[in-house]
Amino acid sequence: MKNHGLNQREEDLLEIMWKLGNEQTTMSLENELAENKEWSRLNIFKTVRELMNKGYLEITGVKQNGRQIARVFRPVLTKEEYLAEKLKCSRSIC
Repeated sequence: MKNHGLNQREEDLLEIMWKLGNEQTTMSLENELAENKEWSRLNIFKTVRELMNKGYLEITGVKQNGRQIARVFRPVLTKEEYLAEKLKCSRSIC
């Protein structure tokens, strides 16, 4: 996986997912970030989409939440793998 230059918001969302330690839906992320005014529903959806496009999140299934069905996401890399890749890319061209 190449380092696609994640922005701070993308890194922050990955950090939250690693902290939670399991697969998440956008609704569960929204609930986790409800107190944080910097994260709107739209920001969460956009960030998840960008992380998927860059290959850092994958869909692992679907989950029913009331009457809605939501995709379940998980990071492709562990935090340690991501930091090792970031360090490697900072030392050379990726």
